[in-house]
Amino acid sequence: MDNDYELRKLLLNTEFALSDDDKDYLIFVIGSDIGKRLQNSKLIDVFEALIERNKISSNNLDYLIERLEAIKRLDVAQYLKALEISPSGLSSNLINTRELTDIDEVENTNITYENESSESSKLLQKIPDKYLLLINRALSQRNTVIDSDTYQSSGLISCRLTEYYYLKKVEEQSISNSLPCFLSFCLVLPNLSGQFGPLSYSPHLKLIEDDDNLKQELVYYIEKKYKKSAKTIGLKKANKLIRYLQTHRIKLNQIDLIIFNVCTRRRINNKSNEDEIQSYITLMNYLNDLHLSIDQKPRIIVIRTKPDQEVSVWDELICTYNQH
Repeated sequence: MDNDYELRKLLLNTEFALSDDDKDYLIFVIGSDIGKRLQNSKLIDVFEALIERNKISSNNLDYLIERLEAIKRLDVAQYLKALEISPSGLSSNLINTRELTDIDEVENTNITYENESSESSKLLQKIPDKYLLLINRALSQRNTVIDSDTYQSSGLISCRLTEYYYLKKVEEQSISNSLPCFLSFCLVLPNLSGQFGPLSYSPHLKLIEDDDNLKQELVYYIEKKYKKSAKTIGLKKANKLIRYLQTHRIKLNQIDLIIFNVCTRRRINNKSNEDEIQSYITLMNYLNDLHLSIDQKPRIIVIRTKPDQEVSVWDELICTYNQH
């Protein structure tokens, strides 16, 4: 695989993971390294200039990592740090050599893991301590609310929790020669859509970002046979999922996990997200009104920031969800 192609694919995924504000901040801290002419350019053009100036290469991402840390996108920086780069550059891609490979290029090999019981533990061992505390708090309960100090960490936490529960399902069904199907939903407010980025890097998960403009319907993507058996559907509103559950086009027992990422930025007025947040609450009320037992419902995790987000509503919804 061409190292230049792998590097550009990585930079493209990095660009996808950043919000518009993040891109502005990144270009700002890059500053004079690209010259004034490019400081109002697209981030992709800036990356091109940095490649030409040998600031970024397939063998060295330190320059980019340092500046991502400077703008407090520690989750994206952490993914770049996790790259296992061989002497020949990015030919080894990400962890397990597959993290940046297009889904259609991956061989369909019915993967089975050796020492399967340790795979989920190995995943946790790679998580920075400052995130691990929150993740362990979520793992200690089936359905829960966790409070993150900053919105930037919410994408990484969502990804690692989803990967963990997928690997646990693999472990539980280890007698099978093929990987189990795993379906999760990650609901993220529009101003934080960059938090889908870590999910797009995952070697285990196929991220499908759904919106109203897709020609095919959501259920098509759920039923499609991807070569990664674990699918994560990224949604900004819950309305379509509610409608599909009500009409039984998607069955509740098909869903393994739902993560509500209701973190907010301090400078964003919560009213700008009212429609989305209300759709999440409507989904929770719909699930609670079914009065199903715990083992008949998907696992639910809410990630919120404090004190920006209203505290009581999610605690009450999860408490009700846990009662049945």
